[in-house]
Amino acid sequence: MKNHLYAIDDAGKVVAVVIVDGDTVKIESVVNALSALNGKTLNKRVGFKGKGIVGDGFVPVEPGAPGYVDAVIDTIEGMGYAIVS
Repeated sequence: MKNHLYAIDDAGKVVAVVIVDGDTVKIESVVNALSALNGKTLNKRVGFKGKGIVGDGFVPVEPGAPGYVDAVIDTIEGMGYAIVS
């Protein structure tokens, strides 16, 4: 089943549609930087706890791999856009 997410800019305008089908993602956008994300390996934010320290970081996720949808969302939000469904 396909799910649609929307990237919203600061003015509240939809600048991209993220079409999610399982772990497959397609980005349709009028913003070239967002369109260029299609088919790229992206970084997913992860948190970890070790020796009493809580930290966070990023791990690369390839297209079609589990967690790729989260990597796309993290990347788009890191570019300053909000993601809504």
